[in-house]
Amino acid sequence: MNWRERFLTLLEHEEPDRIPFDVWCSPAFLVKLRNQLGEEKLVNFSRDLWLGIRGAGPTVPEEFARKCVVHEPFVHYGTGIRVDQDTIEDEWGIRRRLTATRTESRVVYSPLKDADAESLDNYLFSDPNAPGRLRMTKDEVEKFKEEGYWVVGGFGIDTFWCQAWYLRGFKQLTIDLYANPEFVEKLMGKLLGYYEGIGKHLVELGVDQVNMADDVATQTEMIVSPRLWRKYIKPCYQKLTNILRPKVKYIKYHSDGDIRLIIPDLIEMDVNILNPIQPDCIDPAELKSLYGDRLTLWGGLSVQDTLPHGTVNDVEKEVKRTIESCAPGGGFVLGTSNNVTQDTPIENFLAMYEAAEKYGRYPIR
Repeated sequence: MNWRERFLTLLEHEEPDRIPFDVWCSPAFLVKLRNQLGEEKLVNFSRDLWLGIRGAGPTVPEEFARKCVVHEPFVHYGTGIRVDQDTIEDEWGIRRRLTATRTESRVVYSPLKDADAESLDNYLFSDPNAPGRLRMTKDEVEKFKEEGYWVVGGFGIDTFWCQAWYLRGFKQLTIDLYANPEFVEKLMGKLLGYYEGIGKHLVELGVDQVNMADDVATQTEMIVSPRLWRKYIKPCYQKLTNILRPKVKYIKYHSDGDIRLIIPDLIEMDVNILNPIQPDCIDPAELKSLYGDRLTLWGGLSVQDTLPHGTVNDVEKEVKRTIESCAPGGGFVLGTSNNVTQDTPIENFLAMYEAAEKYGRYPIR
């Protein structure tokens, strides 16, 4: 099987020849890996060997790109105008500053912190149709498909809840959910306009799958109560997925944490792939049992417990256990639950790949 055949099989809940393996690494861990293994050995972990995906999504407009820098430790949003040595400002006006370790960043300035519903109209939201926004062409997408790759589109940034609090500030947006519903609804509507524009482009490109990301939960509960999530955020997602359907059959939703309370809502919204199945707070086997016929589970390996703190044997056991509980019948992509962190031992990282190769082929025994 090539990668397209593999994904088309597993996403239809049938068993392909092998399980794709999706590993995310923090920039700091990649530096550590490169220093210890060298460039030649890094080829063994190429995504072409383990995942076979090509990405198609928005980037910063040409005008902004001429003014900005790219700095990987900013992780999610490493493209922006440098404010000082440790701070960049993205095209939305949000500023992020590197932490003391200089391995990741935090939001330190939110441009809509002091806005109200009326002044929100004065803020210039990013244009989904700006020159240079989508640099991949439909012909390039078709070429990737012909070469056997699975083509995945995305929005380039987190979606409604996260992008809203980056713009407004976490504390203030949380207050707004209760005290300022007019502002929240207007802000979500403005964001929806941007995402709908990008969604239309992705449909036109002919991507196989679209990914949406929005961290709405902690390890113990939802950040936004299910009631408020359904009031403000779910309707926006429904409008967005209505644009993607029926041209895009496979829609993936990512949120860290325990989102079990809204999984039925996600299915109702036409989401059919769930990521990252964080085993520190969600039992992958339970999800497979409850939703395995409607959702493809994507992820399942702990980056905060087993990988950094377990033994090589622990890592192998977790990979084996996750495959045995989630892979039968298809509908499963093995992967890390987030970025592999700098404190992860190299031997555990290697053991994860070795176990994926050993146990990740069908039939599952």
